[in-house]
Amino acid sequence: MTNKDAAGTLPGNAPQLAALADPVYATVDAGVFDDLGNRFSEAGGKTAVATNKVRVVVAEVDGASADAFVDYMNGFTAAGMSVADALTDAASDLYNAGGTVQGWKGCSATSSPR
Repeated sequence: MTNKDAAGTLPGNAPQLAALADPVYATVDAGVFDDLGNRFSEAGGKTAVATNKVRVVVAEVDGASADAFVDYMNGFTAAGMSVADALTDAASDLYNAGGTVQGWKGCSATSSPR
């Protein structure tokens, strides 16, 4: 018996409310979270690679007037790595959400996915 089924046995309008969850239980696909997490993870990796390529090229710039440019571009590098970290963190959250959805979808009324 799932949590939805258990809720449906409660008195009052609980059976009707539990029935409202049927479309969610029928259509939810935890794999979608994993697919989206993969995309975010890939984007985070590509962002880090591109940011490091820019950092390497900028580090080769030499000269007095170039120092200010290099300092400015250090801010770009920091921002790029922050974006990469945010994308990777979002991917992790999506993976966790997918696991939770899958766990709750198949969870019995006497157990918990955690």
